[in-house]
Amino acid sequence: MLKGDCAGRILAYDLTVAVIYADVVAWREREGLPLAMADAQMAATCLAYGARLATRNVRHFEGLGVPWVNPWQS
Repeated sequence: MLKGDCAGRILAYDLTVAVIYADVVAWREREGLPLAMADAQMAATCLAYGARLATRNVRHFEGLGVPWVNPWQS
């Protein structure tokens, strides 16, 4: 069921995403702004695929170059 419902809409977490993830985490650590693992993974995935992130926690992604939209704001 899940496979059929989400076919073509699941982005792979591959080597490219993993490398970007490491860069994002390292940069944020150097800046003294650690990022939760899940947030860093989402940011890396969006950066790798050129995807926009839907989140209301926009402050977690500021300065990362991740395009985002807050669906809770008009």
